[in-house]
Amino acid sequence: MITLGAGIGLRTNPIINSEDIPLFIVPEVRYYGERFFFDTDTAGLTLMYRQSHMLNAVATIGFDQIYFKTRSIGNYFFETGAFGSSGNNAFADTASEDEGTAPQQTVDLDDLHSRATAGLAGLEYAYYNQYWDLRLQLLQDVTGIHEGQEIRAGLAHLFSLAGEHFEAAAGFSWQSEKLLQYYYGINPGELEPRYDYLIYKANDGVSPFFRLDWRRPISNRWSWQATFHYRWLSREISNSPLVDETSVVTFHLGGVYHF
Repeated sequence: MITLGAGIGLRTNPIINSEDIPLFIVPEVRYYGERFFFDTDTAGLTLMYRQSHMLNAVATIGFDQIYFKTRSIGNYFFETGAFGSSGNNAFADTASEDEGTAPQQTVDLDDLHSRATAGLAGLEYAYYNQYWDLRLQLLQDVTGIHEGQEIRAGLAHLFSLAGEHFEAAAGFSWQSEKLLQYYYGINPGELEPRYDYLIYKANDGVSPFFRLDWRRPISNRWSWQATFHYRWLSREISNSPLVDETSVVTFHLGGVYHF
């Protein structure tokens, strides 16, 4: 199944001095065979299937790099967690005893190492029935980008209200110290020595999320669709000198064509 969504959308960008990310075109490609499946940004192989329970080997991508790149996969896809879904921040320098207020300084992203897209692989457990979908993914970076780990978990509920179709989902992602340090940390030597007070060492952290989808079919091939996704950033992310927000909001409203 191939779908193409076009409409108006936006993802807020928590990185300092960075613009929010527009979302206009949202493609989805899904294929499910007897064992192999592909769902937009995730490929998998079913290892075990028992009624409503599945154990899969999966390969997917990390999404944290989307905030650092002008052109990236984040301009086209939703961050879906386990489901295959700005401003200026100033940092005051420490004033000496004979000074008043010290000049404010922000981190120049061009001075830092480039944040690349990591490929993740691991195991996924899934339970589903007519109304519920539970997923848990244990993932490891297999591309050597940051060599970190990520756990994604989510529970989704399908329901209808006043003839409209909805899906509500909630969950979290746990990200390891190596992963968060690669994207949100500042290492010694990346800045001029006088700005060493901005060096930041991240630990592991948990970022919860909530998502609500609405869909209304209008023909055999067309439907209206809206998505709202809210991610609370872990303290390890929001405390970084690179970040000036505590959450990321994504929304999109448009038409979806089913090929």
